[in-house]
Amino acid sequence: MHIGIDIGTSGAKAVAIDASGIVLAQHDESYELYSPRDGFAEQNPEDWFNAAVKCIAALGKADAISFSGQMHGLVLLDAAGNVLRPAIIWCDQRTEAEAAYLTDTIGNEKLSAITGSPAMTGFTAAKILWVQNNEPDIWAKTAHILLPKDYVRYKLTGVLSTEPSDAAGTQLFDINTLNWSGELLDALKIPLDRLPKILASNEVAGFYNNTPVFSGGADNACGAIGIGVIKNGTAMLSIGTSGVILAPVDHAVSDKLGRIHTLCTAAPGGRMLMSCTQAAALSVKWFAETTGIADDELENIPDSTNVIYLPYLNGERSPHPDPNARGVFIGLTANTTKYDMLRAVYEGVAFSQRECLDVFRELGVEIKTLTATGGGAKNRKWLQIFADILRVAISVPDVDQGAAYGAATLALLAMNNEQLIMNNKTTVYAPGTDTDYSGKYEVYKSLYVCLKGLSI
Repeated sequence: MHIGIDIGTSGAKAVAIDASGIVLAQHDESYELYSPRDGFAEQNPEDWFNAAVKCIAALGKADAISFSGQMHGLVLLDAAGNVLRPAIIWCDQRTEAEAAYLTDTIGNEKLSAITGSPAMTGFTAAKILWVQNNEPDIWAKTAHILLPKDYVRYKLTGVLSTEPSDAAGTQLFDINTLNWSGELLDALKIPLDRLPKILASNEVAGFYNNTPVFSGGADNACGAIGIGVIKNGTAMLSIGTSGVILAPVDHAVSDKLGRIHTLCTAAPGGRMLMSCTQAAALSVKWFAETTGIADDELENIPDSTNVIYLPYLNGERSPHPDPNARGVFIGLTANTTKYDMLRAVYEGVAFSQRECLDVFRELGVEIKTLTATGGGAKNRKWLQIFADILRVAISVPDVDQGAAYGAATLALLAMNNEQLIMNNKTTVYAPGTDTDYSGKYEVYKSLYVCLKGLSI
C-alpha cells in the first residue's frame, strides 16, 4: 500500500493505493486558515503536521509515503527546528512593496529568465523580504526556510529538503539549472544554508517508522500526474480553492507581463506553464456561506443571467497580477435573485480561466482539450459552463482523488521503477452549439480595466 498526502489550504487529504493504482482508502483532516488583516493569509504549520499524522494512522501501515502540498508558503524555523511564526501561505497579498523592490532591484526580465516569472506578491521570495522588513527579530532567529509539505516531511523524517516543482514557486530557484539561484540569494541577502537541499520528486527523502518517505511534489504538479497530464498537448483545469490551468511544455515560456508562469513538473527535468486565479471554488464557497445557499441547491441556478461577477476576493494573480483587485457584481436589479448571482459567480470564474487560456494561446501553447480536477469538477452544471465559455472539451476522470493520488502514484512508480499508465475512464463535456458567451466575455474583460484603482 502506498499513501499520498496533500497538505491543502482547507485540510489534509490522504489516499492509499495498491500496486495497480486502485484506491483502497482515503482520509481527510481539516484545519483553519487565519486572516489577521485584509490581504493576510496564515496557517499554523503544526496543524498540517498533526493532520498528516492522523491521516497516516487512519490508513495504516504503508510501503511508502509521499506528499503534495500548497505552493509558495513560507515556514520559518529556528536552529532547533521550532516554528518562529505562523506560515504565510500562497494566497497572502501583503507583499506588494516587496514585489516592487524585487522588480527595482533585479528587474523583471532577469527574474523571468531565472525563475520563469516576474516579481509576484504571492511567491515565497517576497514573503521572506516582508519578514526581513517587518519582523527583523524573527528573521534574525531564522535558521531554516521550508515550504508547507516539506515542513511536514521534515517533522516526520528529520530531513530538510524540497524538490523542483515546489522550489520553482519560491522565486529563488533557477528553472534552467534546477537549483537555488546564487545570484538571487546574494541580491536578497538570503544565506544558502537557510534553504533545504534539492532532491528529485521520486527520490526518498527520509524514513518515518522505517517507511520510506518520498520528496513528492507541489499540489498542481501532483494533481497533473494523478489525472495523466504528463505530455505536451495535454492540459489540466484544476477547480479548487484557486483555479489553475497547467500544461506541460518542453522549455521555459516567458511571459514578461507575469500573467502565467513557467514552473517545474514532478517528472525529472520537466517544465510546465501554469496560470493561477486566486478564488475559484473559493468564490462559490464564499457566496454560498454568505447567502445561506445549501450544497444541494448549487445546481439550482437559471440558464442565464444579466449579472457579471469579477472573482477577485483575494486580489488576483492570473491573468491580472494585482493584489489590490477586488470582487465585484455588475448588473444587479431589484429582480436579481441569489440564484442569478450564483450563476454569475460560476460564469465569472470560468471567464477568468478563459482569459488565462487566451494568454496560453498568445504565447504559442495551443490547448484543445482539458482534463478537470478538484472539488469544482464534481459540479456537472459548472463543468458545462466552463466548456461553453472556454470553447474546449473538458474531460473528467471517473476516479479522481486529486493531488494526494498523484503523490501516491509518484511513490508507487518510484518503488516499482515503472512508467505511468493511465487507464481511467472519463466523461466529456463538449461546448454547446447553441451557447454564445462572446459578447458577455468581451464585457467581462473590459471591467477589470475600467475598475482598476477604484477599490476603497
